[in-house]
Parts: sequence; C-alpha cells; structure tokens
Amino acid sequence: MDFSIVYITCSHLDTAQSIGRQLVEERLTACVNIIGPILSIYEDASLVEKQEYILLAKTLSDRVENLIRRVLELHEYNTPAILAWSVDGDEHFLDWMKRYLTQR
Repeated sequence: MDFSIVYITCSHLDTAQSIGRQLVEERLTACVNIIGPILSIYEDASLVEKQEYILLAKTLSDRVENLIRRVLELHEYNTPAILAWSVDGDEHFLDWMKRYLTQR
C-alpha cells in the first residue's frame, strides 16, 4: 500500500481547520497538521506577500485524487496550492493510517 502527503495552503486558520476536519471526518486523510502562519510570496498580476496556513494531510495514495477534488469544493481560493507526493515512514504509523482509513 502506498502513502502520500498532500500540501494545501489556506488564507485563514478557521478555513484550514474546517477543511482539515472535513477531510478527516470523510476519511480522505488519517491526520491533518496545520502549520502557520507562514508568509507566502507569489506573482498574481503584481507581487503579493500574504499570510497563509499550510495543511499537511497524510493519506493513502489511492485517495489523493478524491482528497484534491474535495479540497477544491471546500476551498475559498479559485486556484489553491495543492501538491501531493509519495512518502515512506515508520511502519507503525503507516499501519495506523491504513487501519483508520480502511475501517468502515
């Protein structure tokens, strides 16, 4: 079984918490960490510097597509930053993730 981390940014802590709760309750992720505030700098017709929060969602790789789809439904940004990568880790933690995400 493959595992992934999905990186998501949000402009407000309450939005990050709301999205994180939904993803866990819907079993699209086993756990979400919220980090921030951070400073993001990017170009959007002009240079933008703004405070954001990072969500790190730990999930099974076969759930990433559905997780991204759900984030797009819940997110306030038109084009939110959503990136996913495969990970390996401690087998006990990965087993816990698998049990949580596959129990009915």
